[in-house]
Amino acid sequence: MINKYVSKKPSLRRQWMLMLSAVFISLYVIVSFSMVSYIKKFYYDNEYSRSVQLSDKLTALFENNELTFTKQELTTFFEQEQQMSIPLSFYFKTEGIDIRLIDDKDRVVYETMPMPYMLFHKKDLNSVSTIKHKQIDGITVIKPIYSRQTNTLKGYIQLLFSLQNYHQRVREIHQTYFYVTIIAIVLCLLVANALAYLFFRPIKHMTEVMALIKKDALSKQRMQLSKRRKDELMELSLGFNELLDTMDLYINQQKQFVEDVSHELRTPVAIVEGHLKLLNRWGKNDPAVLEESLHASLLEINRMKTLVQEMLDLSRAEQVSIHYADDLTEVSGVIEQVHQNFQIIYPDFTFTLDNDIHSETKEIWVGIARHHFEQILIILLDNAVKYSTTQKLIHLSISNTIANVQITVQDFGEGIDTENINKIFGRFYRVDKARSRHKGGNGLGLSIAKELIEGYRGNISVESVVGNGSIFRIEFPIITDYAKIVQEKRKVKQSQLMN
Repeated sequence: MINKYVSKKPSLRRQWMLMLSAVFISLYVIVSFSMVSYIKKFYYDNEYSRSVQLSDKLTALFENNELTFTKQELTTFFEQEQQMSIPLSFYFKTEGIDIRLIDDKDRVVYETMPMPYMLFHKKDLNSVSTIKHKQIDGITVIKPIYSRQTNTLKGYIQLLFSLQNYHQRVREIHQTYFYVTIIAIVLCLLVANALAYLFFRPIKHMTEVMALIKKDALSKQRMQLSKRRKDELMELSLGFNELLDTMDLYINQQKQFVEDVSHELRTPVAIVEGHLKLLNRWGKNDPAVLEESLHASLLEINRMKTLVQEMLDLSRAEQVSIHYADDLTEVSGVIEQVHQNFQIIYPDFTFTLDNDIHSETKEIWVGIARHHFEQILIILLDNAVKYSTTQKLIHLSISNTIANVQITVQDFGEGIDTENINKIFGRFYRVDKARSRHKGGNGLGLSIAKELIEGYRGNISVESVVGNGSIFRIEFPIITDYAKIVQEKRKVKQSQLMN
């Protein structure tokens, strides 16, 4: 259903490409149109300035020449002028100038070509204007001509400067602009496509990784991270990889959980099955056999219940960094309480406690849930009791450095040899399985403790000598954020009031 819906829609990359193309093309059109308008205005201003300058020169020419503005004299003047090396008519033609001379009675006495469309008005003297008539397009200038000797008005000169060259340049500009625009649009599309590809490449890679993981949930494929990129996409890639790692961890935990439970339940199930088959064949008629089989079966069932609960605790311990990230616990109070509880539970044991915390308030706070901290202490103390021999002494101590707090649990029992000391934190591992089964437990206690400690960014270590006992040390970073500590104290008080 989703694939059908998505297939009808253009891809996000294509949408971005089209949007970027529209933006780039719009910017190009705005900038290029402004440039073309400026160039056209620049050329027109040049034509305008040229018209004014040439009109001043021609006016000065006729003022310096003592001609009378009559048709005969002006005709003679221009006929004689044709004999010059560069006649004025040639100059007028090359410069695109048409001239009309008018006497002081407002009569046209000479013009290079008939110009009925160009009217003469004295109100337009010394002004510059434009004229458009059919195929004629130009700038007109009207100026009075005075005699230099008598300073009397001789007549007027009316000039028409053709804008043909200007329009030819404008057409060339438009033609060039058209071709450049086509090239610019193609470049905008290519650049927009390239940018969209670069921008969405991590997302495309993400979809490919998701497709691989969909086929194989245990795939180790991850997003490729670039050291040069430090942007939101980099953060998205990091978050995606962390999500995949978390999913992979959960899947492996679930797989490990199923395998471990299946392995450990096989023995008690086989024992219960064996007793039930025995009773089914003939043992039900023998009261002694019946009682023994029921007793053994109940023991194994209780063992299975304990095993399942411990496996659940272990599975939850692997996720404490997610569910209990903000929990805090005061170390001394919890240790003293657990120490007192064990003194009551095991009166034949001697439990000592040394509190060497260097603090004004004797309070040290660590980032761990209280019930998990208690569970760790109970596991370590319970193991110390189980594996003690004749010397029933358990020693607890607390100390701190600037950054960490250390808790030590020491017993004087059996000890662990060097061959097994690195294996004791493994699931279901027991140094002596026969004796461990007799003492109780499934070999999960230290695994749970280790997972909890490491989940809260602590560490656990062990020293042991066979026949002399073992020392377990755990360390946690000390919380120094006073605001968090005050908030936790308020939370504890509220909880106590509610209870």
